[in-house]
Amino acid sequence: MMEPTLGCTQRMELTLGCTQGQEPSLGYTQGMELTLGCSLGMELTLGYTQGVELTLGYTQGQEPSLGHTQGMELTLGCTQRMELTLHRNKHAENEEE
Repeated sequence: MMEPTLGCTQRMELTLGCTQGQEPSLGYTQGMELTLGCSLGMELTLGYTQGVELTLGYTQGQEPSLGHTQGMELTLGCTQRMELTLHRNKHAENEEE
């Protein structure tokens, strides 16, 4: 098992796992995750439990999100299906209302 680990603020660990001939993924075994801790709570989390979830960015105590908007998340499932879910910024939602 190859685990490059870098210590930063609280903890900054990069885990790459690829077992049983599955497609390349980050964090594969029982909830391995890639966590980057920064100032208040900025973290990048990759977990492989029910699929690979990639969350980027953090906005003033909001849940981890991708980009500058709330609720924007990138989800990659690598178990039975591979899906990419991207929620656009709230401007699009406001136009609909």
